[in-house]
Amino acid sequence: MFRKLETIFNQLHLLTVNSKEYKPIFRFGTEDDLQKYLKVKRRTGERYYPLIWLETPTVEAGELDLNFVIATLNMRTDMGNFDRLTYTMEPTLDPLFTNIVTAIKGSRVFKFSPELYDKNYRGEKHFNYLVTPDIWDAISFTFSLQYTRECEVKLPINF
Repeated sequence: MFRKLETIFNQLHLLTVNSKEYKPIFRFGTEDDLQKYLKVKRRTGERYYPLIWLETPTVEAGELDLNFVIATLNMRTDMGNFDRLTYTMEPTLDPLFTNIVTAIKGSRVFKFSPELYDKNYRGEKHFNYLVTPDIWDAISFTFSLQYTRECEVKLPINF
């Protein structure tokens, strides 16, 4: 399942923010794994945002709930929430969230449970989110999905 999600998320469009292009990065693990990952990336100087983090453990079953956080770095603690909406949510996280929904729907591996689709299409926005040593603007959300283990990801995904 994780490899299929990696294939799906590798199809995501580049995000253009302030004339720079960014490729979303998908990783998964526990909160401890997240801390270790961020520590390594800060030490090596590699880019690690915008980040799509799938919280584990997850149970690989026909129907599953996947808990995601998509985040971008915003160390500007002087910004108010309206500024953060303009600076990080609208140009980066909102389009990324929409692209993730489109990619999962178009993959043919995962299918939204029809009765929960409206619930799935919303995320909780976090400003000055301090779950790590970094300061994030983030969206957390859970997708309730039907998973077809036998299917391969349909490529290319149409956005």
